[in-house]
Order: sequence, then C-alpha cells, then structure tokens
Amino acid sequence: MGDAYVRFFNEGYISKENFFNFGLKETIYAPYDKAEIEWNLLENRIYGNEKVFIRGFGRDANGTHLFQAFYKKLLSNHNVRKDSTNNAEPAKLIRSLTGYSKTQSSKFESIRNYQISHIFGRTKNVFAFQRPRG
Repeated sequence: MGDAYVRFFNEGYISKENFFNFGLKETIYAPYDKAEIEWNLLENRIYGNEKVFIRGFGRDANGTHLFQAFYKKLLSNHNVRKDSTNNAEPAKLIRSLTGYSKTQSSKFESIRNYQISHIFGRTKNVFAFQRPRG
C-alpha cells in the first residue's frame, strides 16, 4: 500500500519529529473551563432525556435505530438523534468553544486548511460523539 506521509518524509522536506511537533504546537484546543462546562451540560442532556446526537450506524445509517434503542433502554434517553452529516454537531461545538470556523462568518474567526474534528472519529457512543476537549 502506498503511504503519502512515508513518501513525503522520505523526500526529506521535513523530519517526522518536526512534523509532529508542528502539529501539536498548532492544534487549537477549547479553553479547559469552557470544555468542562459543556461536558457537564452534555451529561445533563444525556441523563435528562434531552436531545443528544450520535453518528449514524451502518450502510446509509440504516442501523442507527439499534443504538437509539440501546440508549433508550440503558439511559432512558428517548431523544438520541442521528447527526445530519455525522459531524455537524461536533463542528458546531468546536466553533462555539474555540471561536474558529472553516466557513466564512462574522461571528467566528476564519481558518483554512485545518482538520476540524472531534476526538473520537467513528464513535456511536453518546458520551464521546459530542465530548468537548480542552
């Protein structure tokens, strides 16, 4: 299998160490206090039977209902919803916590060529999908 990163490093443009140091230095995190508040709000929504989101499950999200039934039974939450794009809600949270957005907005500072993502990539875990990180 071809790996573009390996090919890039083999060309000698930048060392792996410098590459990763740059990535860690340039990562934008939410302020810890804001992330902690959002975490508490998320827990309250989950346990309070309020609307929370998960990533869709299965081909065309056809299995999402299985996780929704699981959370109804386990947590008594009847308001677990499938995220419309599998990333819309985490992206909204990241914008509000960091003040940065990949889309033009007068409300947020624009950034370009950043990967905007939540920590847990393909999770269906109701606690992890919208989990803020400070």
